[in-house]
Amino acid sequence: MKIRELLDLERFINILQFLTRISIKKDSKFDPDLGKGIVFFPLVGLVIGLILGLVYYILRLVPAFYNNSLVTGVLLVLVEVVLTGGLHLDGLADTFDGIFSYRSKDQILEIMKDSRMGTNASISLILLIVLKVCMLASFIDKDMVWPIVLMPVLGRFLGLLLTYRTRPARENGMGNVFIGKCDRTSLIVSTVFVGLLEILALGLTGTSIFGLNQMISIILVLLSLFITCILAYLIKHGVYKKIGGLTGDILGCGIEVGEMIFIAYIFILVG
Repeated sequence: MKIRELLDLERFINILQFLTRISIKKDSKFDPDLGKGIVFFPLVGLVIGLILGLVYYILRLVPAFYNNSLVTGVLLVLVEVVLTGGLHLDGLADTFDGIFSYRSKDQILEIMKDSRMGTNASISLILLIVLKVCMLASFIDKDMVWPIVLMPVLGRFLGLLLTYRTRPARENGMGNVFIGKCDRTSLIVSTVFVGLLEILALGLTGTSIFGLNQMISIILVLLSLFITCILAYLIKHGVYKKIGGLTGDILGCGIEVGEMIFIAYIFILVG
């Protein structure tokens, strides 16, 4: 990918509007080369994270929310759902319904297209939302906003990893515009971008992990990149065995799981 494409503001806006409910250009047309903007996934995550951070600080001005981190956590999750339109949660539900149905490839893909929710979908949604609220509440208790801001970034970084050297499970599907479209340049640029954000977050807040010095604390947090890469590999490996490729639902599921694993890892480090 050329540098000019990495700085394509028009494509960033299209990616932002595709992944969220944020509307900037009303007359924006569908870009058939939208997949070339996969490098903007973590940046879209940063936009979402900054909005969550802003909402966090606004809520903290209200005594009722300042004294109730659990309610604040619920509201932050609600804001994220509104921003994304629940797109990735829908992917999570469909993926768990299909992949864990233990059916044939065609049957799994059919289940994932079904708009009805099964037991696996319901359980996965409930557990993820409850865990996310509890983790966020623990950060709120410590007045730590940076994990909340970075959560959507790491989730969408995992989504990007799932599009690197992968193939679609369906001939036609919404996710095909992204699946397999991430090239090496986009991967490197995105990884560096996310890593720099983590370094900046710890540098600005002076967060210390286990009472260790700043450099070791930064290294420990940067390990989240490695964990995300391992998680992406495991998802690819498991899904390929089931249906031989990826779908848009699986990308959405990966984003949600990526967010959850990141905040769970940070919770372990600072909890």
